[in-house]
Amino acid sequence: AACAGRLLTPGVVWNEISHPLLFLTSPLNLLFGLGVLAGWWLKSRTVRPRLFLGVGALLLAASAPQLPLQTGWAHLTFGAGCAMLLVGLAKLELGGRVAVHPWACGLGDASYATYLTHTFLIAVGAKAALLLGAPVWVEGGLLLLFALLGGLCFHRLVERPLLAWLRPRGPREPDRLPDRQVC
Repeated sequence: AACAGRLLTPGVVWNEISHPLLFLTSPLNLLFGLGVLAGWWLKSRTVRPRLFLGVGALLLAASAPQLPLQTGWAHLTFGAGCAMLLVGLAKLELGGRVAVHPWACGLGDASYATYLTHTFLIAVGAKAALLLGAPVWVEGGLLLLFALLGGLCFHRLVERPLLAWLRPRGPREPDRLPDRQVC
């Protein structure tokens, strides 16, 4: 409720980690709830993928001019648009109407590792980029590449072996897979 209440304030929303109360009530925390909603929508049989794709694209277009203002509403509108696009595309993939390239599946597999490492990697990469004195667009591209490659490496070298080690040994129930194999 406190997060939603702060949506009404016109102030800028940044990573407010140095102020515990502002951090805990940040509207950015509502974005995690959108992930839960996306999972629920994806399991729902009533999802119409093209509708989700259309509304998601409209929300992204509506939020684009507001994103530089860094308000809670801009973040939430952008996040809702992304969640709707994700659900629409995933539903199309599960229905066999969209084929996903293996490299995209690899990026999806490494998404959590990328999430965990990207802030550190971008900070280190930004300091190195300052030394290069490259144009901003080159620096941005290099930082994106650095974060993605770092996340992929962390996934392959740390996350996958750790998950394999933690996997229970011995007899267990087989995993339930969809009718068709997807990422």
